[in-house]
Amino acid sequence: MANSISGKDGKREMICSFCGRSQSQVDQLIIGPGVNICKDCIDMCYSALYKDGNAPEPPRATPERRAAASRGHSGVDPLADVNIMTP
Repeated sequence: MANSISGKDGKREMICSFCGRSQSQVDQLIIGPGVNICKDCIDMCYSALYKDGNAPEPPRATPERRAAASRGHSGVDPLADVNIMTP
């Protein structure tokens, strides 16, 4: 179960697994199976990984990759349980 807290009205409110802020305290919260991350934490991680300013070039879509993407690697969509929440 993804991290959540009880709000004042008794409803469950999702929180970022990294910084602990609730969905009402952040611009966006990506909710996945068992883990949540807010946009601020994503931005901080991206900056830490690419602090030299050189983001890697995205992989090229080769015919093999296109074929694999169209049939699915395992038949399961890895993003099926991911939700992006905005307040």
